[in-house]
Amino acid sequence: MRVCCVSVALSLSACTSAPDASPSPSGASAKELNLVVIGDSIPYNSPDDCPGCTGFVTQYAKVLESKAGRTVVIANRSRHDGAKLADIAKQLGDDASLRSELANADAVIVSIGFNNGAPWPSDRPCKGTPGTETREQIATVLAYTPSCITATIKSYEAEYNAIYSSVTKQVGGKSNVRFALTVHNTWIGFPGIETQASPVNLAALIPITRRIADQWNAMLCRVAIRNGFACVDVYHAFNGPQGNLAAGANLVADYAHPSQQGNDVIAALLARVDVSALSP
Repeated sequence: MRVCCVSVALSLSACTSAPDASPSPSGASAKELNLVVIGDSIPYNSPDDCPGCTGFVTQYAKVLESKAGRTVVIANRSRHDGAKLADIAKQLGDDASLRSELANADAVIVSIGFNNGAPWPSDRPCKGTPGTETREQIATVLAYTPSCITATIKSYEAEYNAIYSSVTKQVGGKSNVRFALTVHNTWIGFPGIETQASPVNLAALIPITRRIADQWNAMLCRVAIRNGFACVDVYHAFNGPQGNLAAGANLVADYAHPSQQGNDVIAALLARVDVSALSP
């Protein structure tokens, strides 16, 4: 297994080598399998987030090597800069080196949407001006109605479709496998949240954020599958089959990024997807 690089800048056109970096997939032989990763910081595996962790991308690359009988070359273009859907769409359009890597990709992992979670900006149907403090954000989300939640999530569907369809077009007609990761709910069990709202409001927050996560991920999967992706259900793996449990030990101290346990869980979910098309 070889690692190409990690991209963190919108305008990056050439990769800066990681400590264990090897040449880019663009120079890979036909026997090698090219794994491209796109998205936010969930697949980034920053040592600042999870010191010493083996990320799910690295773990899954080893699974691919075993299943496909081919050496895997990783191009991890995920970003640790708060990237939202619009940022990833722009990256896909502007970054020539990423487009080249996608053209040669055998497998693609896409993790997007975490940074577009509630509370939403005021230009979406669930209006409001969420503050930066947890207490203000709780108040904003508690005011959301079922109808505005449905309408807001619908408003993001075209952005998801644009990204997934762009990846599908850039990968082309060669045999490949594409994965779309769902988004976990960090509202339930957020550290210290019990000091920011009354027990009644905290209890009300669970079904509201569960409704958001349920509908968001249903939309994400529907659009992903329509574009030829396998939908990887991180949400229920982290938050339980009913989506009402705290992600807990699956996350690091910031309660956003996967811990070693969380990385292991995601790698196992990816490993369930049929990749027989990639066998030599």
